[in-house]
Amino acid sequence: MELIELTQKLVSIPSYLDKDAGINEVEVATFIESYVQDLGYLRVERQPVEGARFNVIAHDGRPPRLLFCCHMDTVRPGNRDNWSHDPFGGEVEGDRLFGRGAVDMKGGLACVLDALAACKGMGVQGILALFDVDEEKDILGMPRFAQDAERYQVRGAKLAVLPEPGLAIQNGHRGLMELHFRVGGVSAHASRPHLGKNAIHAATHAVDQLQEVLAASYSDPQLGTSTCNLAALRGGTTVKQRGKGIGIADGHATGADDNVSANMIPDIAEVVLDIRPASPALHVKTVVSILQSYLKQRGFTMKVLKIQHDRGALFVPPAKLTAFETIVREELGEAKYADISAFGYGEGQILNAMFGIPCVYFGPGPKEYAHQPDEYVSISELKQVRDVFVRLIERYCGASAPA
Repeated sequence: MELIELTQKLVSIPSYLDKDAGINEVEVATFIESYVQDLGYLRVERQPVEGARFNVIAHDGRPPRLLFCCHMDTVRPGNRDNWSHDPFGGEVEGDRLFGRGAVDMKGGLACVLDALAACKGMGVQGILALFDVDEEKDILGMPRFAQDAERYQVRGAKLAVLPEPGLAIQNGHRGLMELHFRVGGVSAHASRPHLGKNAIHAATHAVDQLQEVLAASYSDPQLGTSTCNLAALRGGTTVKQRGKGIGIADGHATGADDNVSANMIPDIAEVVLDIRPASPALHVKTVVSILQSYLKQRGFTMKVLKIQHDRGALFVPPAKLTAFETIVREELGEAKYADISAFGYGEGQILNAMFGIPCVYFGPGPKEYAHQPDEYVSISELKQVRDVFVRLIERYCGASAPA
C-alpha cells in the first residue's frame, strides 16, 4: 500500500470520539496494528487506555534512539453540509487529499507508517512508534504511555517526532491548564447592595487581575505571554426566590436565563479558565494562589472544583535539533522554524518533562485547514515528510548511526 492509498485508508476510518454512536479509535488502531505486524520486523503491543480504546506501540525491543508519536483521533466532521467533499472519502484533486483528519494528523501518521515500511530490511535498531488515543479531547493516551515508558527504556532517546501539520520545525509551545473554581459571596436584596458581596463581579475582577499578573510576570522570550481565557461563567443565589432565579443543585449553580430573579445580589459564581503558560515557573498552584489572595482580601471565598490539566510549556533549543534541521534542509531545500508563540499545546511536552527527550513537531500541511470543513493535506508535502522520516530512521537507527 503506497503512501497516498495509505493516507486514504486512514482517512476512511472515522476515529473521532462519539460515545453515543460507538465511534472511537479502535478501528483505526486495529488497522495500524495489522499494518505494522505485516512489516515483520517490529514488535506490536496494545496498551489499554479506556474501555476498549488502546494505544498501539511498535518497537524493536532495544532502547529507542528515535520515537515517533502519532495520535489516532480526530475532531468530529461537523455538519456535512459544510463540506464539498466526503469527510471520509479521501478524494484527491490535484495536490490535495481531502477528508477529516487528512492533515491532523492522518497524513503525518501515514508518513510514519510508510517510512517504517521503507526501512524494512535495513537492520534498523532503536526505534519506537507510538500511536495513541485521545489527543484532541482529554489527552489520555500519552500519559498512559508515559506510565509504562520506563519499561521501553525511552529515557536517553535522542529525539521524539510528532507529525503535526505545518512543514516547519516547531520546537516548543505554551502549556495547558484548565481550572474550575467557585467563588462565594453574600446574598442581599438588590436595593441594598451594600449588604451583599457580588460573587459574579468578584470572579470577573479576579480573572482580570490574574491576566495582568500573568502578562507582567510570566512571559518568555521564545513563547511570548502567558494567557488566560475566561471560558465559562455562571452564578446566582444559593436560595431561590419564589421559585425564580439561579439556585444550587448538587453543589453547582443552576437556572434558566428566562427565569432569573434580578433583584438579588448573587452570592455564588462558578468559573472555568483555560490558561496557556509561557513560563516554566507558572504552575496551576500559582494560579490558584493568585486568585485566592485577591478574593480573600475582598471578603470572598474560593473553592477549587476541578483541575482538568496542569501541563507546562515546552521549548527545545535549536542546538539540540541540528541533525534534524540538516535533514529537513537537505530534503526540502530549507529548514524553517515555526512561530512557537502561536501554537496550542502538544503532548510531546509530557515526554520532554518526564524523560528529558528533545521533542519536535513536524508534518505535512497546511496547518490552517486542520479541524475545518474540506480539510486537506498536500500530497507533495506528504512525500517530502515521508522522505525526511526515512532519513531520520537511517540517521538515528541505521547500522552506522552514532551511539
